[in-house]
Amino acid sequence: MAQSMAGLLASAPAITWLRTLDGPEVDFIARSAEGPALLVQVCESLVDPATKEREMRALRTAMRERRLTAGTIVTLDDDARIDTDAGLIRVVPAWRWLLRG
Repeated sequence: MAQSMAGLLASAPAITWLRTLDGPEVDFIARSAEGPALLVQVCESLVDPATKEREMRALRTAMRERRLTAGTIVTLDDDARIDTDAGLIRVVPAWRWLLRG
């Protein structure tokens, strides 16, 4: 059992905070040996246009810098797919994102 647990821990993604070269911050970047990095922003809602722009700007900047084609914004209950000049931004409710796990 110890070997299987060690294997799980070794393959777990590294999750860190990220400041882009242009300044915007991304809440989480998860790196895994199995696939591309995952960029995640977290906010309560995207109803406020200023919040939506701030969260999307950070993701678009990080996506371009990291040469990634997707990012995710986790909110309380928003659900959308937004095509941007940097790639696809998925907006998902927290419960769905946590269950995807």
